[in-house]
Amino acid sequence: MLQQWLSQQPHSLPLGLLMADLQRRSGALEATRQHLYLLLRLHPLNPELLQLKVLVDLQHGRVHE
Repeated sequence: MLQQWLSQQPHSLPLGLLMADLQRRSGALEATRQHLYLLLRLHPLNPELLQLKVLVDLQHGRVHE
């Protein structure tokens, strides 16, 4: 259902954050990172996006990035 909403509103920050967090929680870290990069292009200074990106990077073992 969320994927359908995202396809209708691809630039929605709240929906995008929700999708990225669900992907992260399900263990799809690479898909999460790709989704976050797309969102960060649209909202480069959003603190929630940056925080989630750091969390995903830590979980993915990318501490130095």
